[in-house]
Amino acid sequence: MDQLPPLPVCVILGREVGEVLLLQRKAPWCSIGDHHAHRRVVVARLDLLGKIAVSNAKLAFELHKEEFQSDRFAEIKAEGGRAQRVLWASTSTKNPEYPDTLYVDELIGPETVNTMPPNTIDAFRDHGLLENTLEKDTEQAKAVMHDIAELDINMQNVTQLLQEKGVEAFSLSYNQLLAALVTKITGSS
Repeated sequence: MDQLPPLPVCVILGREVGEVLLLQRKAPWCSIGDHHAHRRVVVARLDLLGKIAVSNAKLAFELHKEEFQSDRFAEIKAEGGRAQRVLWASTSTKNPEYPDTLYVDELIGPETVNTMPPNTIDAFRDHGLLENTLEKDTEQAKAVMHDIAELDINMQNVTQLLQEKGVEAFSLSYNQLLAALVTKITGSS
């Protein structure tokens, strides 16, 4: 499998495992990305704080659109294949210095799904921005990612860590859910 840039959405094209393209890390991991880059960015470029995850997500969405508008996918679609939506998972803001709807407001776009915890849903209902923001400011997103690279922050390494942490977190939640179901079904604790 070819090495792809460290950007969001697990996209499955075709029917074979070998055709799985990893193009995305999900939103809660993005905040970890900001966290890991935070110390170096604080020293060098305060203006980049809070922009890394959103920029990465916007560029990932661009890749997503390219892939699902490609001739390759047109063939798959002709055989009944459907495009996978981009999933932004648990997009609460972890840093209290950032707006509480940052990762919701900035990631609204077509063919996306956003899972939010209740407090983020409430905040968005109260003062969120409902418009297609995901496809705006992509040139600025490219500039942010360029600036991060200039600071010698290896987003490939950050992305790998985020992916591992994300899979671990989702696996833990899934196993807890299964254990709760077994307990409920069998009546044992």
